[in-house]
Parts: sequence; structure tokens; C-alpha cells
Amino acid sequence: MHSYRRYFDWFFSLVAVCLLLSGAVASADLNWGAVQWPFGTTTTVGVATESLFGRVYKAGVTDSPGQGAGIAAELGYGNDGTLPWADPSWTWGAASYFSDIDNDDQYVATVTPVAAGVYDYAYRFTDDGFTYLYADMRDIAHPSPPGGSDDGYDPADAGHLVVEEGGDVLCPKWVQPPDCEFGVDLPSYAIPPDEVLPPEPRWVVGDDWLCDGRPITAIRWWGSYPGWGAPGLPPLRPIAFRLTWYTDIPATPTFESPGYSRPGDRLTNVVVALLPPGVGSLNPGEVTETYYCTVPKIVPPGVEHEYEYFVKLPEPWNEKRGRIYWLTIEAIYPFGYEPDPIHPEWGWKTSTEVDIIDDAVVWPGDLPPETWLEMIWPAYPWLPGLFYPPDQTTNHFGMLIGEFNQGPSINMAFELLTDVCPRRTEKWEQPPDMIEGTDMWSWMTLGETQRSEFLRADDFISDGRRITDIHWWGSYSNWMIQVNGSETNPIAPPGTNAFMRPLGFNLSWHTNSPGLCTPGAELTNVFVDIAYCHEMFYGTVFQYWEAPPLFEHEYQYYVDLLDVAEPWYELKDGHYWLNIEAVFDPLFVPSDQGENLHGGWGWKISLLPPEGMPDCFAAVSNRLGGAWEVDPVGLPPGHPREFDFYNLAFELTTDEISTNSPTLPIVITNTVTAGTSTTHVVTSVGTSGTGTQYLQMNTNLLTNVWTDVAGQVKVAPFPPPITNTWMRVGATETSVFYRVLEK
Repeated sequence: MHSYRRYFDWFFSLVAVCLLLSGAVASADLNWGAVQWPFGTTTTVGVATESLFGRVYKAGVTDSPGQGAGIAAELGYGNDGTLPWADPSWTWGAASYFSDIDNDDQYVATVTPVAAGVYDYAYRFTDDGFTYLYADMRDIAHPSPPGGSDDGYDPADAGHLVVEEGGDVLCPKWVQPPDCEFGVDLPSYAIPPDEVLPPEPRWVVGDDWLCDGRPITAIRWWGSYPGWGAPGLPPLRPIAFRLTWYTDIPATPTFESPGYSRPGDRLTNVVVALLPPGVGSLNPGEVTETYYCTVPKIVPPGVEHEYEYFVKLPEPWNEKRGRIYWLTIEAIYPFGYEPDPIHPEWGWKTSTEVDIIDDAVVWPGDLPPETWLEMIWPAYPWLPGLFYPPDQTTNHFGMLIGEFNQGPSINMAFELLTDVCPRRTEKWEQPPDMIEGTDMWSWMTLGETQRSEFLRADDFISDGRRITDIHWWGSYSNWMIQVNGSETNPIAPPGTNAFMRPLGFNLSWHTNSPGLCTPGAELTNVFVDIAYCHEMFYGTVFQYWEAPPLFEHEYQYYVDLLDVAEPWYELKDGHYWLNIEAVFDPLFVPSDQGENLHGGWGWKISLLPPEGMPDCFAAVSNRLGGAWEVDPVGLPPGHPREFDFYNLAFELTTDEISTNSPTLPIVITNTVTAGTSTTHVVTSVGTSGTGTQYLQMNTNLLTNVWTDVAGQVKVAPFPPPITNTWMRVGATETSVFYRVLEK
């Protein structure tokens, strides 16, 4: 028996050596495989990458609906430039079936690197568990084969993985990926007029996004140097980038206004320095530049090398959930720079995403300040419904701002990141009353040397998903009451002098007292330091009913429970109460007299109770004793609704997926036939915020059988609500119905 074992050990060792030397470690029955998307990605040590997709084809197996039988897929990564079957640095993990795509099966997985560096990643497939088909990237110039394993494995065609040193975990909150197949780069840069004055824009390109309320702590974007086709970077690079953040002017087609949305008031900007090539950084305000992909061009020099840029912001940009903002990115060149073929200007890359919110805009610097022009892709006039990017971008953007352009929306490639992870969706929402809102005191000092008269709470009904973060609104009594605040003139909260800012907040969660509509037993209590509350100016209420009238400044608070405590778990349809109370230093003394003083913190009232939901009015606990009760006083005397009952302003969100969101359902807005009857375009609006969207079709509603449309999956953008455009090419049915499912 031992001799047989030695024989088999020798035999399999010989087979392994032969396979290793030849590289022919492919299963004979698998026809083709490839890395589908993305072609490059960046993460940090210990943090999983974004989803990395691969695809495989086996005749007679994957070309049937659903996962092909007997096929297994693995995603691996290893040292840059190495052969995955020969280098021991490669680590492999199982990938999951994701969807059909054409005649192939698509798989998805992530990797979690343990060390910083530059790596390759690839897919391998097997149908016998022993031999493998190794697959690099599909041909980036084509949406389908060739490429991948069709021309063998080449390390130069592997996926590109950059792993940065560990630090704060960052998660994407808005993603518009770069177009590495057909995208173009739109010049966006500024040059100082002399050695003293700030840079003046030559071109400024901007794009919009919808805020989900989480702070922006880092930004990633893509761009290149149009016309520069030589290996490596051009000899003169920007010295910095200027990132500017604007409010939104919605599309209002009037005589005085263009019929498209555009940037409004400038909120803030930051200039961040560009590091030398190949230099990484974890320091806020320093921009790294790394190679990302190469886009083929039919005009000289034939290629365009794209680069990825990343910066941690010196200070987070705090947003207001549900609002649209605009971002502009300008490369800053030194005084005296003028573009030429050897020193091309920097351009911002276009995205694969189209028809998201509104079109990108450009401001030519020779027009009046911030004259924004809408950009849309040109269309083939002889092929309705199809479009093409310009072969070569001109400095005049003439092909993009033509009034007769009929193609899809132009969007720019950028990613907004946050340290509040993962993305969330609303469970319960009671927004603040910004017309007749007032605050209701709810504060104390440590040791209760000072405190407001009442402790306040409001109720909610659970949908069964856990609470992962809490948002609320409040203000400081008599703080800066003679100054009108606005988004462009934010009123900062009280400083730490004289102990005027809270140390943090107590948050507690209670059952409901049956039949009383008041809080019952306390289930949990957590103190959140002010540093984790993401306090920001939200807006100003003009309280005209006061004598004399005054301005009350509202602040938004955002606490990520996964950052400071455990999530709060609930029972579906359970009735609960939330209490919020500011906690000050024992030396805080409330005062309404004098500059930089205030009388304590108050929880803001809400405009309306949740529509269609059971609701109790806010309850109070009298500090002098007694049980919780519905506020016996109501709104204060003099208020337009004096003595009325009220609700308090707060919002609960979750990271758990719901396929039946009560607040933001997915709605099909239209189904049209574009070009020929075999091309179907579907538009949907809305998302629950946490899941992945799938386009599904049905040819007979009586059967209620829905199948996923191959390749039609939307994993970005992240915040809701959003418009997504789905295109199905090659339809042959005489009657077909579509829906979008999120799961």
C-alpha cells in the first residue's frame, strides 16, 4: 500500500510541475473567463475592496438562465507582475454567482488585504475542482470578448489593486466610476495671474450629487492629461487642486433662467496639494496620484492614460440629508503656465453613469463669473438613441454644449467617502419645523447641578430592522438671536469658552406604557461625546411671534451607533420611545444675558407626525417627580400654536435591506422603445438606500414569474431617491413588462 501511495505522490507532483511550467492550468471544458469590472481599485489595510466582478463562459452551461452547474469561481490577489499559478504570494477566496451577462455567468467577491502595497488581482474558474482557467481583464475597448483568457494570462492585463496604509475606515457614499472604454477628459484648471493673487479659472467643470446626511471625509476622482500618450506622467503637473462645494439651483425654465440645474451659492472650498508621483500619504490635505487605466483613442496619440486622485479633507464637509449639492474640481498650475503638446492641461474624467440627477456643467473662464453651461453627449443623427463621446475634446467644449445635443447626460467621475459606514436608509422620519419651529428644553449638567425643568421623549413604530444611527435637530436658547443665519452664512455653535457647548448627549430608548401613550421601561442608555455627534448648522427660523422678533439657529446632529455603541435591535411593529438630552460641564451656568451666552439646549419640534403611522405626542418627565406624561403645557405662550401638543424632530436609519421600503419605493416611470423595437429603455426612480437594484422582466403577468435581465444591475449611486436608466438591447418579445427589485 505504501508503494502505491509513493507512486501517486510522485505522479501528482509531476503533473503539478508540468502545469506550473506550461501555465496551461485551464480546465479543458471552460471556454473563456475574464475580470469583468473594475480594472483597478484602491482600499486600505484590513478593509474589504469594493465588489470585484468576473465572468466565465462554458458552452451549453452558462448560456442557460441562472448559474451554470458545476462551475466554481475564485478571486485572488498577489504581488504585482507575477503569475498567479507560480507565485506563492497569491491568496484565493470563493466568489459568489451574481447574475447572467450575455451567455456568461457573472461572479462577485471582495478581497481584504493585510499589507499596504501594489498588487494584481485575477479570477480563476474550474469545473472539476482540480484544473483552473486563469483570467485577466476583458478587453477594455470592448464590452464583451475578446480579452481575458482568450489571449492567455498576462500580468500586465491583471486587475490593479492599490492598498494604502491603515487609518480611518472610509466607505463610499456617492459613486460615479470613470469610463475606461469611451470616456474623455474635460479640461478644468486655473492659473494665478501673478505670483501673489489666487488662481483664476480657465475652465471649471462641475457635477452634482444627492446628500444622504453622512459627512464627506475624503474625495476620490479621476482625470488625465489629454493628448499625452507617452508612458508616465508629463513633465509639468499641477501643484494642487481646488475643490469647491456649491448649493443647487434647480432647473427653472423661465425667460430669465436657463432650463437646466446648475451650481448656486458657493459654500466652501479647499486647496489641497498634489504630492510627487508615487508618493503615498495619510495626511489630510495631500493628494495622491496613481495610474488607473488607459483609454484607447482613434486620434493621435492613440491612448489616454487615466489617473486616480485621492485626498482626505482637512475638515469634514457636513451635509444636509436630501439636498442636492455641486462639486467642482480644478487643477492649479503655477504662475506662467500655458498648455502645449509637451505640457498638456489636466482634465476631469467622464463617468460611465448617465442621466443621474442632472448634466455636468462647465464655466469657461472668459465668460462672466460662474456662467455655467450644460453639457450633453452628441448623438448619431442617423442612429437615434445612440451616442458617442467626442474623439478629441477641444478647449471650447463645442461638441458638448451644442443646443441640439440629444444624447444621454454627461456625468463626471468622482467618489465621495465617509467615515460613517456602511450606507443607511431611513426607518422613521420626523423632520424639523423650519417655519414655526421652536426648541423645547432638554438638558442637564453632570451631577445635575443645573438642568431644564423637563426631560423629553417622542415615540416611533419599528419596522423590525435595527437602528444603526440617529439624527436629531435642536438649538441653543437665545444664542446669537440678532444675527440672521443661512447656508452661506452659517452660525457656528457655542464654543468651549465658559463651558457653553455640551460635553455630549444622553440617548435612551424605552418601551411604551400600554394604554398611556407615554414611555415605559428604559431598555438602554448611551452617552455620546460631542465629538461623535457631527454637530452642524442646519438653518435659521425667524421667530416673528417673539417680542422683539428673533432668530433661532438650528443644528443637526448625526450619531453613528456602530461607531460609539451597539446598534439598537427592535421587534417588528414594536412601539418605542426615544429620549435625547444634552449634557453640559458642571461649571455651565445658563444665562440669556450677554454676548456668547445661552440658556441651555432644546430639542426642535417637528412639522408633522409620520403620515399614516400611529403616533403619540411628545411626553415629558417632570424633574420634580412623577411619571412620564404627555406634555401638560404644550408649545410655549406666544407661539402661533401656543399650548398645542407637538412632536420632536428626529430620524432613525438602518443598514439593513428592505425590499418594501415604506418611504422610498422604486417606481417605473416609463418604458419606451428607442431606435428599433429591439431596444427597450426603462427609467426608474427611488431606492431604499441599502440594497442592489435588479431590472426584471415578465412576458405574462398572469404567471407572476419575473426573471433578472442579464447585466442590468445597479449598485450605485448610493443615496435615494435617484433616477436610474436601464437599457435592454435585443428584445424579441411582442409583449414584455419590467420592474425593478432591490435586494
